[in-house]
Amino acid sequence: MLAFWHGEQVAIIGTHRHFPVAGMASLSADGELLARTISGLGYRVVRGSTGHGGKEAFDAARTAILEGFTPALAVDGPRGPRHRPHVGAVALAASGQRPVMWCVTRCWPTLRLSSWDRFELPLPGARVDLHYGLLDPVADPLDRDAVEASRATLGRLMRARWSELRGTPAATQSASTQSSSTQSSST
Repeated sequence: MLAFWHGEQVAIIGTHRHFPVAGMASLSADGELLARTISGLGYRVVRGSTGHGGKEAFDAARTAILEGFTPALAVDGPRGPRHRPHVGAVALAASGQRPVMWCVTRCWPTLRLSSWDRFELPLPGARVDLHYGLLDPVADPLDRDAVEASRATLGRLMRARWSELRGTPAATQSASTQSSSTQSSST
C-alpha cells in the first residue's frame, strides 16, 4: 500500500514507475486524465473512489496485491477534506496484512493550483523531496475501532512530516514516526 496526499501525485509518479505499482484513479473526468497518464507511463490502473465504484476499486486493488502489485492512492481524495485520510488505504492494507507505506513530498519551485487539494506541479528543474514512513497493518481487518485508530494515526504521521518539511507546526504531532526515509531528486 502506498499512501500519499491528493495533489502530490505528479512528484510521486515519476519516482515509482519502475516498480510494480497499481495507481488508483477516480471515475471522474479528472480521474480519466490521471488514468491515461499513469497507464501511458506503464502503471497498472485501478478505477474507483470512495464516492463511486469504491467496492469494485477495493476488490481490484486486492487482486492487484495478490498479483504482486502495490496499490497507490491519494488517501484524502477524491474530494477531501484535505490532509484527512479516508479509511480505504488502512482497510485495504489490513485485508492483506500489509503495512501502509506513506509518502509526503516537498517540491520547489512548483506551480500550486487553487483547487481544494492545492495541486502541485513541480516546475522544470525542481527539487523534489520524498519522505516515507511505514504504518503496521491492523491485526484484525474487521475490527472497525482498530481500523479507525490506524486511519487517525496515519493522518497524524503524514501531517506531522508534511508540516515538518515546510517548517510549519503540525496541528497534532505524533509520538513516533515508526520508520522513515528520505529521497531527493531533481526533475
